Amino acid sequence: DATCFYFLPKTAIRLQQDNCNERIVDLIWACCELEDIESIIPQKLKTKILKLKERALELLKTYEPFSGTEWI
Repeated sequence: DATCFYFLPKTAIRLQQDNCNERIVDLIWACCELEDIESIIPQKLKTKILKLKERALELLKTYEPFSGTEWI
């Protein structure tokens, strides 16, 4: 489950410290709020997730396709 590792404030902070693309950092911060949305306004959770997925896909489209075999 990605929320256990990626969607944490410490991940967003680390990405900021490493000068990661601000749009990526903003997306991570927005995903960190999903648990709060689920508990406060659960009826909006599905819509929020769909919007975040759209943002992520649009962001991914700004990068060149990866053609290598190794990424690390």
